Amino acid sequence: MIFVKKELRKVVRKRIAELDEAYVAASDRGIYENVLALDEVKKAELVLLYYSTGREVDTHALLDELYAQGKTVCLPICQPKGVMSFYTYSGKLSEDGFYGIPEPVGGIKTDPAPGTLMIVPALAFDGRGYRLGQGGGYYDRYLSTHELLTVGIGREELLLDKTPTSKYDMPVNILVTEKKTARLR
Repeated sequence: MIFVKKELRKVVRKRIAELDEAYVAASDRGIYENVLALDEVKKAELVLLYYSTGREVDTHALLDELYAQGKTVCLPICQPKGVMSFYTYSGKLSEDGFYGIPEPVGGIKTDPAPGTLMIVPALAFDGRGYRLGQGGGYYDRYLSTHELLTVGIGREELLLDKTPTSKYDMPVNILVTEKKTARLR
């Protein structure tokens, strides 16, 4: 299973690198609009979000918009061995986070209540809501100990027929692409 996922990650990363810039920008806009249209997002007071890097689905505009709406937005701080916690975002980011991912500065650690909304990243998703992550297991570990309402955001061009899964893989509740919103569970 580990080997299969590792090889699939290589294939998907190559596909990501080959995506046309115009498509990436258009899909980012479409995903942003579809996420903001979700009733669950409109009603949420607290949103767990990730800060995108590289060619991930861009969450910077989403972060700015949710924060401007007065929602409490929390971003992850990662540590070695798959440990991840979410901290409140106050408008400032540190550029020297783990893996080079910017992290919230001066935030308060959040222990989200069941049902809290989380926007989940992935290299790719399948139609069942299973994700192909980066391989560190951070999100699956976190989700295994928290009952959250998860929204996976991914590009239509990267949807997989089926992602190899293990008992530790946690599918998302809602999958959003630039073309559709699928309520899966």
